[in-house]
Amino acid sequence: MSGIRGQPQGTPTAATEGEPNDDEYCELVIGAVTRYNDALATYVEDALAAVTAAGLAGDMSGVNALGTTVNDLGLDARDALYDAVELADDPAARDGLAGMIAYVDSYLSPVALVMIAATDFASLNEDLVSLTQSRMDLIEAQSGHAAAVEAYTEDRCGVEIDVMTAA
Repeated sequence: MSGIRGQPQGTPTAATEGEPNDDEYCELVIGAVTRYNDALATYVEDALAAVTAAGLAGDMSGVNALGTTVNDLGLDARDALYDAVELADDPAARDGLAGMIAYVDSYLSPVALVMIAATDFASLNEDLVSLTQSRMDLIEAQSGHAAAVEAYTEDRCGVEIDVMTAA
């Protein structure tokens, strides 16, 4: 699984105290980024450790369970991101949101499904490496998508957010 690294950068936090922002876009994206970060952190931090443990113990149940968690969080984030795309009035932000959706649909969810279906370490490892190598374009583009969403959302919503990236 070389090439997959990331550090959670924190969850969205309000930049100012006081009146909550009642912008539907803000609510959707802040919730989506939180779940997106949780899904990616679960994959990067927890699942990769579980894969290593499974390789040593031969028990895939931890990997299977974490796959379900990663998939559920990713799909929840994706659904909110879809809704947010329609509310963003900046083309770069819309492209960034679409890129995050593509990452979930074409990489994170397929990885989670591989984890859910895993029955042995060797095939799990082979499938994850193959999938990662085939999706390096999405992994590498992810930081640019995150930056566009962060900049637009921080400006529009008056919050400070950090989207976790895999690179």
